[in-house]
Amino acid sequence: MSDTAASIPATLRATAARYPEQEAIVDGAVRLTYRELDRAVLDACRALIGMGVHEGDRVAVWAQNCWQWCVVELAVLAARAVAVPINTRFRGKEAAELLDNSRAVALFTTSGFLDVDYAAMLRQAAPSHADLPIVVMSGEVSEKDITWEQFLEHGTTVPEEDALKRVADLRADEISDIMYTSGTTGVPKGVIQTHGKNLLAMKALGAALGFRPGDRNLVLAPLFAQFGMRAGLYMGLMHAAATILESAFDPDAIIDLVERERVTVLPGPPTILAAFLTPKARQRDLSSLRIALTGSTVIPEELVIGLLENNIFDNVLTAYGLTEACGPVSVSSLQDSPATVSQYAGRVLEHLEFRVVDAEGRTMSAGEQGEFLVRGPTVMSGYLNDPEQSAKAVNPEGWLHTGDVGLVDPGGYVKVTGRLKDMFIVGGFNVYPAEVENSIREHEGVREVALVGIPDERLGEVGAAFIVCERGYEFDETALREWCRSALANFKVPRMFLRTEELPLNSSLKVDKKVLAERALEMCRARAGQAG
Repeated sequence: MSDTAASIPATLRATAARYPEQEAIVDGAVRLTYRELDRAVLDACRALIGMGVHEGDRVAVWAQNCWQWCVVELAVLAARAVAVPINTRFRGKEAAELLDNSRAVALFTTSGFLDVDYAAMLRQAAPSHADLPIVVMSGEVSEKDITWEQFLEHGTTVPEEDALKRVADLRADEISDIMYTSGTTGVPKGVIQTHGKNLLAMKALGAALGFRPGDRNLVLAPLFAQFGMRAGLYMGLMHAAATILESAFDPDAIIDLVERERVTVLPGPPTILAAFLTPKARQRDLSSLRIALTGSTVIPEELVIGLLENNIFDNVLTAYGLTEACGPVSVSSLQDSPATVSQYAGRVLEHLEFRVVDAEGRTMSAGEQGEFLVRGPTVMSGYLNDPEQSAKAVNPEGWLHTGDVGLVDPGGYVKVTGRLKDMFIVGGFNVYPAEVENSIREHEGVREVALVGIPDERLGEVGAAFIVCERGYEFDETALREWCRSALANFKVPRMFLRTEELPLNSSLKVDKKVLAERALEMCRARAGQAG
């Protein structure tokens, strides 16, 4: 990466000039070198200008991981416009709300992925968007919409100099993207970030991971989420790495892809990483793998040890971050032990300040639990069109209230124990799910666990723990409860233990606790009916 690049498109141009024939994007049979990606982005930028996209306009992208997503997103930035990624699990009404909130002037999408026609779904739910220009990048296209080829034709009359000028004029403080939060704790809010914030955050993350030119980064996380867009696409551009795209969450297919594409860096949840210790994986040539990165969850120490002792990875790392901080806040070091990696999310990155505070805002001592506050140059500019929530999130001194709860140990390591909004209250006592999950995960028969709070007439709320068992372990609710009583205060012990084959993940690859809470309530009703 050029240290003087002021913007994401300028970074792409600098990388393409230095590594023109190095692979940049791999999407199935489609392979783009950095020279080809740079050319495709300039052509798409000209097409956007020809369509009438002005500097500062917002352009939405609603599609699965694909090479066109990358080209369009980078072209939008090159045109000095603002990219608005949309969650592929959203329905028409939800997408329409984001289009309205962002005042998007155009939408890029696909049809046919998982049998979904996004454009048709939008029009059915929101007829008011009938006049919105929609480019269908792949799949069947209705007469109302624009094909990819028709889109590119808009640029044939636009001089290349016009596109290059927009790239040259981009400043680091200009808005690059408006990424909407996943909505797991309420209505999605549009987080405003800039070119400079993105570049600083990904430079710091790349340095922590030891990212280098020629790395091959498998992007399983959706590009509309920061783990995909920032830690995937942007970090690849900055470090001359290849971004290997995949939309299917299939462990066997991922193992095949790793072997075929010689993947070196694999960000993903523990469920995917565990697949690399299966008998099938051990029969494959996975020697290219170097770094595994997981975040937003706890990784069992036994899994870290297994991945290292079996020479699957050189390093297994964890990180903590959030959209409002432009991604990473803390990251493991390459020297951290498996025990440290499993218990902590690393140390805070150098460009950020970090505090742990109590409910009154008093700073806590090392080892004491409280809410995380973050301050620094990558903290968001605010939420789009929401000054009230922006003021609640970032105080006048610039401290971002993350809503995450945990502690920092005397060595500076960050430990996440829960979210304020995940917390539930049992008989007047606060219970933080991550703390209880960490304890239950130590049981030899538990592979994965997720805890949610459900209503209770006597105590207000109680815990319901969903358990994914280790192979060969016979699920025993009574034995698990007794084990928890030996390790946890009584009010923290879950009322219910429910076996499940897997934990549901949302599109950001986080455990979907809304789904689990609904399941727990259904089980409560079923048990009540049986008792009656």
